[in-house]
Amino acid sequence: MQLNFIANTALASTSGRTLAVIDPSDGQPFDTLQRSNAQDIDHAVHAARQCLDAVWHKLAAAERGRLLMRLSATVLQHADELAALE
Repeated sequence: MQLNFIANTALASTSGRTLAVIDPSDGQPFDTLQRSNAQDIDHAVHAARQCLDAVWHKLAAAERGRLLMRLSATVLQHADELAALE
């Protein structure tokens, strides 16, 4: 089951509802996603805003760019592993 990832924490939807992910090749469910609601979205936006205000905006633009490039390189380095997880 996939969880929401908010404020560096994996969380179930506050509604407790889920949604099956169906494999189109055989019509069978192969995973479950959280059926997030407005409360979950508000929580995620609030957490993102807190991070932006507390940390991200204090970094120089060049440093933010360097960190994003490093993240991009790491994702590319592990693309096959990430695709397998999908």
